[in-house]
Amino acid sequence: MLGASAVVAAGFGIAGGSGSAVLAAAGSRQRTPPTGSVWRSSNGVLSGTLTMRTGTAEVAGNPLPGVSSYNGTFSGPTLVARPGDRLDLTLQNRIDTPSNLHFHGLHVSPRGHSDNVFLDIPPGYDFRYNVQIPADHPAGLYWYHPHRHGYVNAQVYSGLQGLIVIEGGGCGLSSGRPAAPANPQHPQHWHHEPWGRASFRSYRPDDGHCDGDSGERCISTEHRHASG
Repeated sequence: MLGASAVVAAGFGIAGGSGSAVLAAAGSRQRTPPTGSVWRSSNGVLSGTLTMRTGTAEVAGNPLPGVSSYNGTFSGPTLVARPGDRLDLTLQNRIDTPSNLHFHGLHVSPRGHSDNVFLDIPPGYDFRYNVQIPADHPAGLYWYHPHRHGYVNAQVYSGLQGLIVIEGGGCGLSSGRPAAPANPQHPQHWHHEPWGRASFRSYRPDDGHCDGDSGERCISTEHRHASG
């Protein structure tokens, strides 16, 4: 399954400016090797640094210029964890637009240093994510990508994405037993609700603290429904 990441990654790039080049690179070999590396959790923690850069990246084993990527590969590192694990990831923004990181499909907190799509990480800055995966999280294939509103399409289509594999979970249950339901404290796709306008403030590493809700120099997550 992990070897198919090149095919999945190429599909994500179709609508971008480099989509045709990505597909051409992916189809230039008869055999498609796995792309990126595989990071696995150890002792309940998956740690690593994701560096966003624009330049030449490996696409299906071939160098392709003009691609934005995590750690120089397309797709980025595949993250493999289990229910109850914690993701300890540092995001380094080395592209020329603000960004952040969204863990698409994971039933995790949308606040603070977790899956907070209202964070604004400027170019040249780093941010450390601390994402606790619930013990009852369903197994499955998910993905991560930028979700800084106003820049999402351009950044994802340029190559910034990677896979997340949650092992175990419902797959380890006996036959006929349904998987545990999602924890209501960790809503999925919460940001798709009609929040209306949102107030962004830039994170700066010299703040020392960021709670994701009322941090003076972090980010305001005050949600206001659109009027009218």
